[in-house]
Amino acid sequence: MRQIIASILFLFSAATYADEYLLAGVGQVNGSLDAPSLGASATFSSSAFELAAGYKFNDSIALEAVYIRHGSAKLVGGTADGYSAGIYALAKTSTLCENCSGNDWSLFGKLGIVNAISELKPAAGYALTSSSSQTKVVPAISLGVEVKDHGTNPTMLRVSYYRYAGGDEAISELFSIFLVSAGMTF
Repeated sequence: MRQIIASILFLFSAATYADEYLLAGVGQVNGSLDAPSLGASATFSSSAFELAAGYKFNDSIALEAVYIRHGSAKLVGGTADGYSAGIYALAKTSTLCENCSGNDWSLFGKLGIVNAISELKPAAGYALTSSSSQTKVVPAISLGVEVKDHGTNPTMLRVSYYRYAGGDEAISELFSIFLVSAGMTF
């Protein structure tokens, strides 16, 4: 118990370091869907878009809210669209190069809880005649590299890899997402 209290006090004592940041990114999602209600399954690849806002408590720990649009997959019985919104705890695992020509290069890992949302849109003539959507809360992991510039307008560049699975009896899904994001700290 004493260690937990000491950890919490450490986080709040580091608030003088605090940085808020915003990121936007693009990339690619690779996924697999299985939709027994449509009598179909598919693997797909499409564009992904990310918006993220974060708060750094200190140089190593941050809390981040992330929205990712997964794109669309065509199934024999229709299409599936998806997106996710989640909260992540971010920890820098190591600094590769600190203040290299004014930039910090770091490896990071993120662990989070994601609300994955999928929507099925059936094609005409199939047993499922109306749209169906599902929401599932799932764990997620992300790894990546971050470059932070310490200039007059501090900027960040991040390359991330996300992985998570979701679904229920209507549709099961597995996503891996590769993103390149850029943003600013405040």
